[in-house]
Amino acid sequence: MYKELQVQDRICNDSIEMLILNLIQTKSPALKGRLPRWTQLVQELLYDNWNQEMSLYQIASAAGIHPVTVSKYFARYFGCSMGEYRRRLKIERALQLMRSSDKSLSEIAYTCAFFDQSHFIRAFREATGISPKQFSK
Repeated sequence: MYKELQVQDRICNDSIEMLILNLIQTKSPALKGRLPRWTQLVQELLYDNWNQEMSLYQIASAAGIHPVTVSKYFARYFGCSMGEYRRRLKIERALQLMRSSDKSLSEIAYTCAFFDQSHFIRAFREATGISPKQFSK
């Protein structure tokens, strides 16, 4: 939760809500076998709408499940919070743009729905371990 509060982006509130719900839910044993269908729906929805603001309730509704189910199991199936996952998708898009275009880092930050260049640099460094400038070289 501390990391999410430090980021303070548009999806921060949903991520914190998910983490809190995760804490108060009783943990069930690890689920084995195939992933539920909703995980693929959520993954496709987030991938297709990586640059759009979507609430936990909108995501759950689109997948046909209750928001608490997404909150309870998202980290288990995806290996991170929804906020982290969505930031990773934005960073992946930024990496593609950095490889294939001549846009400045500011333009890429804006295109990838970061608040500003410093927010982009911070998220990029956290996800990759290097700065965008180092990656460009």
